[in-house]
Amino acid sequence: MGQQIDFLYEPSVEELFMRAVPHFVKAKFYKILAESFAAENAARMSAMESATKNAQEVIDDINDFQ
Repeated sequence: MGQQIDFLYEPSVEELFMRAVPHFVKAKFYKILAESFAAENAARMSAMESATKNAQEVIDDINDFQ
């Protein structure tokens, strides 16, 4: 087989890991917050759409009654 090559990492693997982990955690936390915000807005939009539809049905029923 071929010769095994030993790579030199700069910065060290440990230092690279210690720098990368905080960025990874921040990115995950941001993703969670962004998805939560999007889900909340989607729920609000759905609720408002239902309220608008129900209000229109009430208006139509009142107009039909007159």
